[in-house]
Amino acid sequence: KQAGAKTANTKIYVDGVLVSSALEGVDTAPSITSSPVRIGSLDGASGRFWNGMIDEVRYYNRVLIPNEITQLASQSQRCEIAPPSDYVAYWKFENNFNDESANNNDGVGVGGVGFASGKSGLGAVFNGSNYVNVLDSNSLDLTSLTISAWVRPNSVALFFGSGILTKGRGSSSPYSYRLFVTNSTNTTGSNFLPRAYLASTGISSKSNDSAFLSISSWNHVVVTFTPNDIETGCPVP
Repeated sequence: KQAGAKTANTKIYVDGVLVSSALEGVDTAPSITSSPVRIGSLDGASGRFWNGMIDEVRYYNRVLIPNEITQLASQSQRCEIAPPSDYVAYWKFENNFNDESANNNDGVGVGGVGFASGKSGLGAVFNGSNYVNVLDSNSLDLTSLTISAWVRPNSVALFFGSGILTKGRGSSSPYSYRLFVTNSTNTTGSNFLPRAYLASTGISSKSNDSAFLSISSWNHVVVTFTPNDIETGCPVP
């Protein structure tokens, strides 16, 4: 990029390893929408649901640095790597959809989301036709962000664009940001490829990679977005 140029940067990490980085040649930020956040669905109307489990969804108001992401991915038990003020939301899925942050972004299961033994404690079970709905709030409209989740896809094939976490939907309410998986051939299949999409008016940043998720195993997936390609935060010892 040119010296002094402003760029938006979207990065994806799988199991603590950077697997994709996409630069947008302008200074942009996610769209501000009044749409809810959905966990386990790319679009509540058209489907594209998750089939498997999701656990420990952490949502930060800044870009985590690589050391922090590595620490999250290597945790054998639940612990904190950031102060509570950095959380936008934290869903542990311990037999409920409560947000453990101070923002009260509690969710509601739609279509019978269940619980089973997860990555840490319990986790949410998605059957390919249900999701968790979180109403819009000002705390969910961010400029820089990190979304972290443990995901366990089933061997059942997922349709192109199965959502992990999404804000926004459809043409009437543009996507603000989304983290999802796609098949390498963009069709139903078993090669689960993480992908992120950040959008503002007329501008988007997309990122994909070749690091397939393991089926029927836990995978740690992180997406970060910063409008000026500047990472914030303090190093983790």
